Amino acid sequence: MISFLIFITLLSMIANTIGTISGFGVSTVMTPILLFFLPFPETILLVCIIHWFHDVWKMLFFWHGIDWKLFFYFGLPTIVASVLGALLVLPEQSALLSALLGLFLIGSVGIIYLLPYLVIPRNWVSGLFGGLLSGFFAGIFGIRGAVRSVFLSAFDLHKATFIGTTGAISLLLDSTRLVTYLARGIRLQEVPVWSLGLFVAASFVGAYIGYLIVDKIPQKHFRTVVAIFLLIVGIKLLVTPWFMN
Repeated sequence: MISFLIFITLLSMIANTIGTISGFGVSTVMTPILLFFLPFPETILLVCIIHWFHDVWKMLFFWHGIDWKLFFYFGLPTIVASVLGALLVLPEQSALLSALLGLFLIGSVGIIYLLPYLVIPRNWVSGLFGGLLSGFFAGIFGIRGAVRSVFLSAFDLHKATFIGTTGAISLLLDSTRLVTYLARGIRLQEVPVWSLGLFVAASFVGAYIGYLIVDKIPQKHFRTVVAIFLLIVGIKLLVTPWFMN
């Protein structure tokens, strides 16, 4: 048990480092790995708790960059649209949706590189439209961070604004998810509750490491860094269904 808890602690630190640098990725890294060891309900609850603190750390380190107007006219529609998108999903569609999301992310990276100067004006109209599409796609595909980052990267935000604002939006979504999981009776069974202190501490260390790395990335290259992470996740989602068959 002790070795398993140390493993989760290290995994939390690594995932939070990646998630801070790219603005997303904690769930993408942790969920498929933990599913090898824990039941699905406990996995999503544990990752949601760690992700909730990850959001807090991102807001703490990048508080000065949060665009609160963007948070409201992009983040709030995202929540509503994600619920509507989720209602359209059937369990047997998961493999196909995973592959389609992979293609979507890879195509988005292609657009970023082919049209490097493509920037969508940051106003309430584009924010509302982007938030609705982002939430709807996230609800259908089930992976929120990467989809949200695709739309926010189109605004070509300053790196502190990008990471801080994604943290604020994600905190709102994760708070809703966490309350929902607990209300449905999902609890930690295989993992002792006291070990959350280790995982949360590791998430802080990982987020701080990510913060230091982001500080060294020139602003002109930050969009490329986000695109690289999107490409990696896109390829993973595209090829995973083939290995599952």
